[in-house]
Amino acid sequence: MVLGGVELGGPLYPQVEISFASTFDGDEWSEWSDWSPCSRTCDGGITQQFRRCKSVNGCHGVSIRRKMCNMQATNSRAINGDVKRNYTCSEYNDYRNEQCRAFNGIDYKGRRRTWEAIEDADNPCALTCRAEGTDIIAKLSQKLRDGTRCKSGALHVCIDGRCE
Repeated sequence: MVLGGVELGGPLYPQVEISFASTFDGDEWSEWSDWSPCSRTCDGGITQQFRRCKSVNGCHGVSIRRKMCNMQATNSRAINGDVKRNYTCSEYNDYRNEQCRAFNGIDYKGRRRTWEAIEDADNPCALTCRAEGTDIIAKLSQKLRDGTRCKSGALHVCIDGRCE
């Protein structure tokens, strides 16, 4: 190939193939997944769906969508084999306490403890618990489960460790 009187591709000017590919080829997303099961049976939970970017150059948009679910304040649930109808969700399913109780009986500072939830105003989406009958307060997890209320009576919920 001759360009401006100079032959390209010869020993002085080897031919170099240059392609000008766009840095963004367009959205190549997978289909959205089905909605996940709701994180709670009542009193507000989170359901989410995912998609994957199939482009090596990236995609515009988000890969996760979340929405609130099961917002009703009551539900039916079997307690010790007895079906309780229309219980208030907080009576039988205090979500924050349930998460603390998951650590019951696990050794903490040399003793097995029983835990109860407390709210941490500075970090409302961390799992902060108190060992029952003591002044011991511990952050047992950096994140509450998605759908946990940021504080009692609030409409905001924790999602991925942030109050939203």
